[in-house]
Amino acid sequence: MTNYRPAGFWIRFLASTLDWVILMLPTTLLALYITNAASLQELLYRLIIAVIIWWVPSAFFTTLVYGPWFISKTGTTLGKYFSGLKVTNDEGQNLTYKRAFFRQNIGYAFSGSLFGLGFLAVAKDPEKLGWHDKATGSRVVITRTLWPLTLLVFVILFSLQGYFWSQAIKQVTTGPIIKEVTQFFSSPTF
Repeated sequence: MTNYRPAGFWIRFLASTLDWVILMLPTTLLALYITNAASLQELLYRLIIAVIIWWVPSAFFTTLVYGPWFISKTGTTLGKYFSGLKVTNDEGQNLTYKRAFFRQNIGYAFSGSLFGLGFLAVAKDPEKLGWHDKATGSRVVITRTLWPLTLLVFVILFSLQGYFWSQAIKQVTTGPIIKEVTQFFSSPTF
């Protein structure tokens, strides 16, 4: 691939952080639903249902679909798309699913080992490649300059997350559940 502009550490960090915030939004809304329970029994019921119908399937979705499938089909995840980034192979084409799966799961785990040195390598590498890129023959290139949009979307979604989590915490600490928990732990049989 001859004409590409490699994406540096900070824009890649911003795109990855935006991906994380996007993926956490449904979980945050679910936490708000769980903590809105009227009793401790209902809270535990909602929590068990959430694990079964959301958290287990979302782990499979994140591992098998969100990163690998989208990167193999479009070259981007939502965070990368909003950042104007694309993951390609050395010839500028999309990665195969197998290579994208390896990059997003095993490669990221490898890059995250040793305190994230594989990700930090992007900052020092002349071609802006992390360990996961070198292991899979991938590179992240800039297709459009969209970092201001990325930053705006990130701030909005992160603020929403913060608001929803504060509401969930408020529901647990001031709602009817706290009285049940207090009574349970203050009972003489405990």
